[in-house]
Amino acid sequence: MLPTFALAAQTALANEETRQEQIMAQRCLTFGLNKLRADNPGLHAKLQTARPNASTAVIERFDENIGSQHIATQVTANLETKQGATGEMMCLLENDEPLFVYFYNLDE
Repeated sequence: MLPTFALAAQTALANEETRQEQIMAQRCLTFGLNKLRADNPGLHAKLQTARPNASTAVIERFDENIGSQHIATQVTANLETKQGATGEMMCLLENDEPLFVYFYNLDE
């Protein structure tokens, strides 16, 4: 009985971690898209229908300064549209609020 309970608890914890990764990745994507709207309308239009792939979202926690800016979290994820993979993003956060998003490996 105890091993079954432990397995259920581990599964619930893994599901919660995956959900948190998805939420933070979506928050980063939204932040990045809002910045792109004025800076790069073409890329904004391309990524507007993209969504983070939950199975590739990774949250890394650390305590570092980049220049004078403190960074506590990095989120990376593959981006997908209905047509398939479209690129990747890397996001830097402080207090779980996005500060910077970089889109890369974008399909042309």
